[in-house]
Amino acid sequence: MRYMQQEIISSDHTSSQVLPNGGFIAKIGVLAMSSTPLNQLRDLSLVLVLLFLIDGCRPSTVSDPSGDATQSFVMNGLVEQVQRITYTDLQKMNQHKLGAIRLTKGNGEVYLELEAATGILLKDILHSVGVKGLNNKNYSSYYVVCTATDGYKTLYSWNELFNSPLGDQAYLIMKANEQSLPELEESIMMVSLADKITGKRNLRKLESITVMTAI
Repeated sequence: MRYMQQEIISSDHTSSQVLPNGGFIAKIGVLAMSSTPLNQLRDLSLVLVLLFLIDGCRPSTVSDPSGDATQSFVMNGLVEQVQRITYTDLQKMNQHKLGAIRLTKGNGEVYLELEAATGILLKDILHSVGVKGLNNKNYSSYYVVCTATDGYKTLYSWNELFNSPLGDQAYLIMKANEQSLPELEESIMMVSLADKITGKRNLRKLESITVMTAI
């Protein structure tokens, strides 16, 4: 990646800062401030405007929370057939009453609350599609990657889902806060309620579920 070199020249020193940029190098020199207060204010305003314009050229490194909610997702990877799972498909699956859900940060702070939630187990969705090559010898090498529309990913090992209590606590949310999946702003949402920090694997706007193996 190439960077923009921002260089500010004042009357008594020079300082510089490297800023990420869309792919070119530029230098901005600001002459020594004028002696009168009015001119100093004018020159300072010019500097601030230029810095604002430069900063606006930098690409964002934060996931974009905007965008439409999803109502379907693709099952791919080591599955018998790549397919799109729709809201209609999900409605046919067994739904579990989850009650109130509190999603927490690493410091224990609750950042999202869901009331009267219902959900579908992730492992039930995996059961509904055929998985290629799975056997007793490679069972522990299989894992599942869930990806959101903004690129955020969560991972579950096959043993977690099918050989531990966590498999009974990893859900796709179908209803919460008196809203069904199509009405929920962050749908399709996934939660892992057996995790110590429940927010770590909270994924929103699910786009795909990929079955993979480490070998």
